[in-house]
Amino acid sequence: MRYTITLFLVGCFLTSTAQTTEEKADKISLFVGVVPGTNGSLTTAQQERLRDRIMQCANRTGIVTVGMSNFLLHPQMDINEVKTVEGMKRITVAKCEVALSIARTDHKNYPGQSFGTMSLVVTGSGADSAAALSNAIQQIRTDDPRIGSFITETKARILDYYTQHCDEVVKEARRHYELQQHHLSIGLLFSVPTSAPCYDEARKLSINVYKEYLKDECEQQLLQLKAALVATKGSDRAGRHAEALRLVKEMNPAADCYQEAYGMMNKLDAELDEAQRREWNLQRAIVDNQAEVQKEAYKAMAAMQTTANPMQVIAIQTR
Repeated sequence: MRYTITLFLVGCFLTSTAQTTEEKADKISLFVGVVPGTNGSLTTAQQERLRDRIMQCANRTGIVTVGMSNFLLHPQMDINEVKTVEGMKRITVAKCEVALSIARTDHKNYPGQSFGTMSLVVTGSGADSAAALSNAIQQIRTDDPRIGSFITETKARILDYYTQHCDEVVKEARRHYELQQHHLSIGLLFSVPTSAPCYDEARKLSINVYKEYLKDECEQQLLQLKAALVATKGSDRAGRHAEALRLVKEMNPAADCYQEAYGMMNKLDAELDEAQRREWNLQRAIVDNQAEVQKEAYKAMAAMQTTANPMQVIAIQTR
């Protein structure tokens, strides 16, 4: 069942209480991904393993939120040498160079303008070349201070970009919104740091996008609720009331149509039995608790940022 959240007033989202610890100005958002068409020497599984490793490195710095962003941290792993070493046990050794780049992407430009690059040399070994390459990926240290320094230095340039070109990120988010790519739009809007001049605009727009995202589902649920409420006038009223309660609890109060459902259930209050009235009162208490509602709404949209995958769009456009 969807966790109940609500958005009654747009203005309430701009209060300081709505800011979570993940939204501090000292963090930047980076999407970590392997750009399609690169890392051709690696299998799909190895590319995913490389991506996971770099994600761990970024998270380890403490200054990065990994998720949807206009800034892409992407690795490129090149094989410099593969050789077989004879001994008591025959092994294959792979010497590789891993280049890490952070670039500003948009829908026309992948990976986009570079904001910083660095490289590492790693060596792996295994029973064959595939195993040696996989082992080389594991040799990338998640606590490597060079990676931390690289991201810290690039962070300053990224924050400066937001200061000068914040409106471009909002325009990109609007474009995804117009294409009904709601996850990507909300993800971009939530990647805007609190220190950016367009932060308030981004949060206001994210609310509108989120409501649009919920619209179709809410309207379908509202139709089901109306049918259930009509049915309560017939036999088995207690069972139909229970069904109506179930439906309204599964609706997301963030959607515009929720207020109609809320009013319909309130009118039914006098017809509920004692247990159902207690259940509905608990539900109303959750919905009317603006502070809690506000926090949960932000958590829901922040979760969309972490799951949105711009690489799906890139893959389509590079075919």
